[in-house]
Formats: sequence, C-alpha cells, structure tokens
Amino acid sequence: MIVLLIVEDDEQEQKSWEQVIEMHNANITDNGFEIAFDIAPSLEKAKELIASRNYDAAVVDIRLKQANGNSGPNTDGDLVLEVLLRSEMAVVALFTGESTLAAPPAWAKRVVGVFTKGGGENEGTPAVMKWLRAQAPMIRQVKAAQQTIKREMAKVFYHSIWPRWNNWTQNPGATEDFISTAITRHITSHVYAVLLAESQQGVHPEEWYFVPPLQDKINTGDLIRKADGSIEIIITPRCDLQRNDKNETIQLATCKDVSAEWKKRCEKITTAKLALQNHGLPAGDKGIKKLEESLADANEALRRFTQHSNSTVFHFLPQMKMLDGTEIGPFYVQFDKIRSIVRTTDDVKVILPTQRFASLTPEFLPSLVERLGSFFSRIGTPDYSHPD
Repeated sequence: MIVLLIVEDDEQEQKSWEQVIEMHNANITDNGFEIAFDIAPSLEKAKELIASRNYDAAVVDIRLKQANGNSGPNTDGDLVLEVLLRSEMAVVALFTGESTLAAPPAWAKRVVGVFTKGGGENEGTPAVMKWLRAQAPMIRQVKAAQQTIKREMAKVFYHSIWPRWNNWTQNPGATEDFISTAITRHITSHVYAVLLAESQQGVHPEEWYFVPPLQDKINTGDLIRKADGSIEIIITPRCDLQRNDKNETIQLATCKDVSAEWKKRCEKITTAKLALQNHGLPAGDKGIKKLEESLADANEALRRFTQHSNSTVFHFLPQMKMLDGTEIGPFYVQFDKIRSIVRTTDDVKVILPTQRFASLTPEFLPSLVERLGSFFSRIGTPDYSHPD
C-alpha cells in the first residue's frame, strides 16, 4: 500500500482525485498496489497531517486557500514542498495550473515531478498517476528499508538503551539535546553494524559513496574531478583539515580509471557462465569440470582485482553511477602519485570545493587510510645472498 497526501483546495479537483484513486484501487491486481490517501486543502492542514502520519508520496497544488479563507494569489504549495523535503522520504509531484510557479530547490529539481492541470495527453491526473506508478518499485524498497530499520531500532532500545538509561543521563554536563543526538548516533551505528553482519559483510557499490558529498567543506575521502576530467581523492587526515593552522598543504592521490580491465574480467565471467550453461555435454563428462574450473578462475581473477591486485600501491574503489546516469570507474587509488597544494591558495579555497562530486562513506574511508599508512610504513630488507 502507498500512503498518498493530496494537497488541493479546489473541491472539484478533490472529487476528481477521489474518483481516480477509487478506480485505481478497483484494479489492484493490474496496478500492483493500493493507495490510501488524505486530502489537505491548506498549508496549515498539510503541516498537521505531515506531522501526524508518514507519507510515501504527495501531490501538491501551488495555490492554496489560506487559514483566513483568502484564496488570493499565493505559493503555499511550495512551502508544503519544503516541509515534505525536510521531513518525509516521499516522492512529490507539484500539480498546478501555472507550472511557472513551481519552485523546487535546485537540488530537488531532478526528483520532484512538475505536472500541469489540464486535459492534454501528458497533462492532468492521468499523467500524475502514470508517474506515481513508475515510482512504486522505489517506494516499496524504501518502505521495506524503513520497516527493517524500525525493527532494529526496537531491538537496540529494549536490549541496550532502556536497561542502561541511567548511563545516558548521569553525565552532569549532558543536555537533553546532546543526549538525544548521542542516542541517535548510537542507534544508527547499531542498525548498520547488525545489517552488515546479517548480509555477511556483502555491500552494494552505492554504499561506498555519498553522491553528492554531504558536507559543504572539503573532507578526507572527497573525490575531485579536475578541469581535465581526471579524478583525485583527498587523503589529508581529517584532523588536519579541521584546523587551518595545522599544516600548510592538502594532499590528493590520483585515481586511475581501470574500467577497461574491469569490463574485460567481467566479460570473461559472463563467457564462462554461458559456456557452462550451454555446454551440451553428457552428465559426468570431464569437459564439464573444465568449464567449472574456468568459471572459478574468472571469478577469482575478478576478486583479486577488487582486492587491489595484491599490491600495496593501489586501493580499489568500485564503479559509481552519477545522477545523470553515466558510469565512472572503478578506480585504483595510486599511493605513488600524490600531489600537495597550498591550502591558502584559490585552488583550495575556491576551485577545490566546486570540483567535489562524491565522497567515501565513513564505513569505507578507514580502509583507504589504513592502506595508505601501510604503503608509507614499508621499510623493506636487503635480499639475502649466500656467498658461493
């Protein structure tokens, strides 16, 4: 089921939505999901409903009647959008007769749908419903994730936080805001650790990166795209970046694009799988074992590749997909190709922040730093040779 908020003040439009949703729910088998909905005719009612219920999707008109009954020109729907974007994991469609009034934030323009009221082929409620059905797979996955997170939050509450509540409150200097923030961090770290263990440490490539970076200022693990298109990663320790007087320079390591080698190894796996599936050999034939060994070798070759090719010089970073759908990488961070730039220059103050396009997440940053330390801590010993 998808829980939908409709923010619309026109009674005829409200009735139209009721009819459209009733028709949708009458054919759940074909449509794939049921819709439960609330209607808010004003900004105030929308805020009230958002505060009291979790929504998966919202359709928002721009001009709304105000609390004093005034229906004059306004853009209250944009204010509803602001509330939704900062409080709900919901897909949002702006639905208005004046599309020029739709003003989603710049960062949200790619994900907020804008639809025009009317009877054209690509207008009106049919267009919005088509868009909503297209978002349904993502909504289902997000709802499943929320349920899993809620389950794990309940576990840590009953097994750890509640029994140890006094330990959270006995610190004389701990304010309520500090305690709530600390509990939030504790719960989220617990949830991640448990879910990672349940998946036997297997992760999705998207988990490696924040795209775009979450923080406004440069940080360790930020990926930089230079003017010539080459990629670098900031490896300066976080503690040094926090203090302007700590050191004079910032260090960046080259990220070598190894997509050609990656694709070659993936293709070998695909070829080996197809050969094994379509061999046509009788059961027990020795040729089958050779095909199985060939597939195992191809998988092992790819595994070694993701394990930095057994080299201390490289650190593997998986492929990432950008917001426009393009794929970049995977990369080998090259610890033998590091440059330093003076942090007081325009390169750091102006250019570098604009070149950031992604950053490693906290779970995968320590591995980069650890391998960097291992690279520089190598001493080596002379080769032993015995005289004849």
